[in-house]
Amino acid sequence: MCFTIPLILKQKTSFLGNNKKLLFLRAFFGVISITCFFQSLNYLAVGTAVSLRYTSPIFAAIFAAIFLKEKVKKYNGYCFLLRF
Repeated sequence: MCFTIPLILKQKTSFLGNNKKLLFLRAFFGVISITCFFQSLNYLAVGTAVSLRYTSPIFAAIFAAIFLKEKVKKYNGYCFLLRF
């Protein structure tokens, strides 16, 4: 925050952004995500829960390719397989 607040003030940008509905949805899903992670600690070993948490970029790329029709490069696919 020490670095971003001066930049926001310098550019005279709103702290809440231009689209408050999308910002609220992002915050809502972020809270749901963190809540699910901490609840998973009650049922899974810590290592398993953290490992599952680190797979989220892989699923984000898969869902972006399916729903948003984004192109996934071969290199990224190999990296996802290696990471998984």
